This record gives sequence, C-alpha cells and structure tokens, in this order.
Amino acid sequence: MTTTGFPKLIARYLTVGTATVEVAETGPRDDNGFGRDTVSTCTGCRTVETDRWNTTSYSFSGEPIHRSVTEAATNAEARSRQWAQRHAESCRAMPLD
Repeated sequence: MTTTGFPKLIARYLTVGTATVEVAETGPRDDNGFGRDTVSTCTGCRTVETDRWNTTSYSFSGEPIHRSVTEAATNAEARSRQWAQRHAESCRAMPLD
C-alpha cells in the first residue's frame, strides 16, 4: 500500500485574523488505520489539533467496541471540522508569511 498524496487536505477555514485552519488526513482510509490521524493546523497562531483514528474504544463495562477504519476516519474528520470551525471563529492571529 502506498501513501502517495498524503497528507491530504480535506477542508480549509478562514479565521477572523485572515489566516486559515487546514484540516488534513495523514493516510488512506482503506489501510489498517494504524497511526492515522486527522490533523488541523492554524497558519496564524500555529496551533495544531490531532484526532487519532480510533478503531477500538471501550464501553462503560469494559467491552471493546470495534469500528472500521472508514468509520473511525469519518468520526475524526467530523470532530476535526468542528474544532477548526470553532478555532477559525475566534483566532485573531495573522499569518507571518
């Protein structure tokens, strides 16, 4: 499996300070998901938020809950997009470049 084309930009949000928050995936969704993340990066304040593709979590009783890589990536993307939107609405840092 090759990872050509990654990180893959999946969204970009404009901040109030005219910077951007970019959301990218670090690997393909058809892989085993190990070590794959969705990463949000602000080009103004340089904040980075990483959301791991968790294919296994645990219930309150301790039973494992298994998810496909696609489902884990979709969940991480939704959380990352929410974070990026909230950050873009409040970040006033301007890009230095």
